[in-house]
Order: sequence, then C-alpha cells, then structure tokens
Amino acid sequence: MAPNAQPKSDSAKAAWPCPACGYPLIGLPAVHRCPECGIEYDPHARVFRLHYRRRRPILLLATTAVIWGAIAVLGLTCWRQEDLGSRIVFQMIAGMPLALATILVWPFEKAQPGRLLLNLRGVHVELPEPYRKDIPWTTIGSAKYSWVAGRLYVRDKAGVKLARLNITFFDSAWAARRCADAINQLLRVYGADEAKAQT
Repeated sequence: MAPNAQPKSDSAKAAWPCPACGYPLIGLPAVHRCPECGIEYDPHARVFRLHYRRRRPILLLATTAVIWGAIAVLGLTCWRQEDLGSRIVFQMIAGMPLALATILVWPFEKAQPGRLLLNLRGVHVELPEPYRKDIPWTTIGSAKYSWVAGRLYVRDKAGVKLARLNITFFDSAWAARRCADAINQLLRVYGADEAKAQT
C-alpha cells in the first residue's frame, strides 16, 4: 500500500503482509495487532532491522594495547630504513596484517537482533537500555542521519535530541539514511492525521 494511503473507514481491512514478520494480514482490521508477532500495525507502519552489539571493555583495552604496541614497533623499524620509499612500502606491507587482525578481533559481542518500528503511536526503538525508546509523533520535529558522526538523530521541535542510533545498529549507512527519510515522511502523514483528529 502506498505510504500516504488511508483506511476509508473503521471497517477497512488490511490487504498487506505484516511489516515485521510477513504474516498475511488479509481480512484483518487495517489498524490492529499482528496475530503472529504482536506488533501494532496500520497502513503506514514500517519496520527496520537493527543489530545491537555491546562493547567488551577487556577486549577493547587489550586490542588497543596491541595496536599501539605494534604501531610503535613498526614505526621504529621503518625509521631505520635508509630509503624513504622503502620505509613507506615496508610500513604498508607490515600494516596489512595489523589491520586484518584488528577487524577479526573487533571488541564487540555477537550481534543481538532488534528493530525500529514506525507505527500510528510513534517511533519505537526495540533495543536494550539505554537505547530503548518509545517516542510519540507529537514530540518529534525531525530525523537526520549524520554522515560525519555516523549516527541517526531524532530531535524534537526545539532541536533537542530524543534518540541517537549508531551506524553499527544498521546494516549500512544507506539503511540508516532510509530510516531517517521514513521517519520524516511518516511524521508528515501521522501529523496530518492528528491535525484532522483535533479539528
């Protein structure tokens, strides 16, 4: 269904699968709970997959110590090379195993599944604390993904941050950007619905 589609009446029926689990909702009310996964859906509801990884302080400290130690040894070794070109080539060759080891021994636990649900009630970040959030549309001013910080920010109408999601929670930076765009798009849709309800 198109993002700006509206149920014609309270008796309107769903004609799409659940945005979270894919369960066929055909014949069920347009605004209801999925009988399979239990999320509250409506014609505009969107779900984005998230992945939560918690840092392990001990491994982080050990990895940092190993990296800095290797950089120090590598720097001293390169400095002893007589030719500047030889120094650069040697440093690049010796640095590749270090970079590979850093990637393989990244100080994070195994990813835990989570999700970001956008529905009639607002933006719901389903992750462990302190990232779990339930933000109603009435308090949201905008959402933006920062390429510099690598984070998605949800702010209120005064610019105060309501939620901050790191890029590591998403599959990619583009996924985080699409999520921000969806929040802004649905903010206009649900905001229009709230304005109609108040008049």
